[in-house]
Amino acid sequence: MIDKQKHDCWWAHWGWPKPIADIFLQAKEKLGGDPLPLLIGPSWIAWNRRMFELDYFALQGVVSCPTRRKVTKEQLAVIKWSLEELCKLDGRMKRRPVESYGKNPKDYPPPDDWERVPEPVAQIAVDVRGDPVKTNDDSTLC
Repeated sequence: MIDKQKHDCWWAHWGWPKPIADIFLQAKEKLGGDPLPLLIGPSWIAWNRRMFELDYFALQGVVSCPTRRKVTKEQLAVIKWSLEELCKLDGRMKRRPVESYGKNPKDYPPPDDWERVPEPVAQIAVDVRGDPVKTNDDSTLC
């Protein structure tokens, strides 16, 4: 069991840009409503850790190491699609303000022109390989 740091997540506080949330929700629908392959599969760093700017990096992992995680070929196709769609978006909306790292997220609002929606899925605790781990509570991670 691991202990998680208690802090607010910038994305949980402000929500996701709507285009990012739309991609995630479409992928989840294509997966039959199960977000787990997105959160622990090859795209875990982008979708679960909310590092949307690492979409291209995660996509390269899908292409070069498709069997690294235990996902079906069908799930892998959806994961790849989600990352390809994420790559098409403006990079500005994929990053939280750098100056907000380690600080209270409420003090660092997103740009006014972002249409935001609440986080469409809670984070799950994973290890450095993206595999789920047991935690001591169900609070949001970041």
